[in-house]
Amino acid sequence: MKASKRNKAKQITIIGRRWFDKVNGNTYHSFRIFIDNALVKTQGMTYGYGDQFEQNAILWLKENGHVDAKLMRYEIREKYNLLVEVSDGLKRDLDKA
Repeated sequence: MKASKRNKAKQITIIGRRWFDKVNGNTYHSFRIFIDNALVKTQGMTYGYGDQFEQNAILWLKENGHVDAKLMRYEIREKYNLLVEVSDGLKRDLDKA
């Protein structure tokens, strides 16, 4: 379903978590997406560092018709009142939060 046929989201929140796997030398992330305070997507451990969690979350939003696929990230931030939060740490500590 295209974004134009959905009710316009007033607030999109992406909450990301990042951690470094010292043993294997890789960085991973997970994220949750809320639209108007309702949880719509949970993504478990995925390889990626930096703001990759946000890029993956926005890609999911576009692919599932929650935001216009033609918009750039800064446009999505403004049009959909996008809030992004991220926590860094050890996976075992982040799982408890």
